[in-house]
Amino acid sequence: MENATQIKVLPALVYERIAAGEVVERPASVVKELIENSLDARASRIEIELEGGGKALIRVSDDGHGMGPADARLCFTRHATSKIDQFEDLELIRTYGFRGEALPSVGAVAKVRLVTRFRGDEKGSEVVYEGGRLVRFGEAGSPVGTDIVVRELFYNVPARKKFLKSDRAERSACVDVASRMALANPGTAFHLTAGGKSRLALPPADLYHRCVDYFKAGREPLALDYTSPGLGRITGVIWHPNRISRANRSGILVFVNGRSVNDRQVVEAVAAACRGVGAKDRYPQAVVFLKLSGRQVDVNVHPAKSEVKFADDAAVRRLVMAGVTRALSEAGEDLIAATPLGGGEEPPTRSRPRRDEEYSREPNLRSPREPRVVDGGAGDGVPFTVGRPRGGRVSAGAPPRPLDKPALPDDQLNFTPEAARQLYEEAPYQIQGQFADTFILVEHGDKLLVIDQHAAHERVIYEELAAHDAERPAPSQQLLLPPRIKLDPRRAARVAELLELLSAFGFHVESAGADSFRVLAVPQMVGAGDEERVTREILEELGDVGEDAPLAERRRAALVSISCKAAVKAGDRLNREQLVGLIRRLLASPNKSTCPHGRPTTAELTEAQIRRWFNR
Repeated sequence: MENATQIKVLPALVYERIAAGEVVERPASVVKELIENSLDARASRIEIELEGGGKALIRVSDDGHGMGPADARLCFTRHATSKIDQFEDLELIRTYGFRGEALPSVGAVAKVRLVTRFRGDEKGSEVVYEGGRLVRFGEAGSPVGTDIVVRELFYNVPARKKFLKSDRAERSACVDVASRMALANPGTAFHLTAGGKSRLALPPADLYHRCVDYFKAGREPLALDYTSPGLGRITGVIWHPNRISRANRSGILVFVNGRSVNDRQVVEAVAAACRGVGAKDRYPQAVVFLKLSGRQVDVNVHPAKSEVKFADDAAVRRLVMAGVTRALSEAGEDLIAATPLGGGEEPPTRSRPRRDEEYSREPNLRSPREPRVVDGGAGDGVPFTVGRPRGGRVSAGAPPRPLDKPALPDDQLNFTPEAARQLYEEAPYQIQGQFADTFILVEHGDKLLVIDQHAAHERVIYEELAAHDAERPAPSQQLLLPPRIKLDPRRAARVAELLELLSAFGFHVESAGADSFRVLAVPQMVGAGDEERVTREILEELGDVGEDAPLAERRRAALVSISCKAAVKAGDRLNREQLVGLIRRLLASPNKSTCPHGRPTTAELTEAQIRRWFNR
């Protein structure tokens, strides 16, 4: 029996249609490729027209530099490009296109007519391709630029055509692609119509105002701008999570060297930088631009160039987190950025009350009738102590008196006296008292603020400790009889790597044999008698942090744990000086609306809402 040849070379029309499927998946793919060509041609205006969601017609017109007759005919040849000459050029890509696949792929699965004129030519050129075949080529009248019409997408590939979605779904995908391209190129005007209706109209602008014009969020975003020498730069905008947030990560758009990409690690880095700033299980809205050197990123890893590969993933993550963190910390926020109560509706109820112990894992051994009394200390500048009081007790029958703009030393504030005076003059507040030994009532303008004392103190401690590092450690108190803490081997191994980090926050802990640690000192905010318990719980939580977690995440985990364990709890009765001190310190905090876990610190009732309750 003779051996028959089973491997065959496919006809050109067959392999061209197969190759086209890698680049052209749906109408949005065509819109993307054509807009990229227009941008590479340095267009200042791009017009997009859709019919049937792009399945019937896609038209893209621009005022770029256009093409001469020879280039107009050659551009439909596969792997014909003006962007690169050799393989090494891939490391220095500065254009959207470079493979020479877009127009050949589109021309293989649709009916395409291209009309273009190069600046300086008297006449333009017309090229018509249908199903991968040249139908017509000749002269045509045309303004400078390019106009390309794509009709009947996948007319010759019915297997692919039947998988297209509804006109509405395909139109939405096209608008999304055009919008992303518009965000990345704010200096170019974009106008998209679909079915005769305008769906996108953005005039030329700078990046900040292009994002504002597009999202129409009603609140101005924060500008991102941070440079890491030797790596790259992050720019863009982010809306403060306390102002605008989403239930998922879809509001985080990522661009690398001007190219819209789907990169989960960058999205997660943005979300991680916002943890503890906004509400729990909510995500920010942001437009992030990374500008990296060509050798730091590979854009040639996906057929549609929608994914990239970084040379150093960890370095890019640090760049993103540093940029977002700086924008949020520099912005600050108002005290009254609070959760509204009332408004004609009853506050949401739960099957059982939420307690601090859900977050601190501490058993509640105190009855509401037997509040734990917290030491009065020496004024609002002294941190609260937790545990057995060091001094006198507060009389349970002596509620705090209202205070009108309490005068306290300026050195207890984290901003200048001038800024403090301006803030108090604009929005004076009065502390009206404590409710249920859990909530602080504050009159602020025409609003009554209800502040969760545990959540507020968590935030205060978090921000104050975050200002410390190895060179500027937090104040600590030495222990006369250092307690010994033993952990399981897994946790002990991870905690051993974080002892230096803990020392920056006032915890001086040293190894004391296999799986054991000796506590030499704790921060001043930890009360007498609670040193071992608080330290043990913090070490146990840190031992549960993933061993591959970046240092920034471990640092934040330590801050969150310390803040939760050292903060006052529900049921702690505070004296007048402590109430004043907590509110003053909360007011100075840059992120005062939520605790580090994401729970709100403050809710508000307006005077108008209360009056409506009594038909006034």
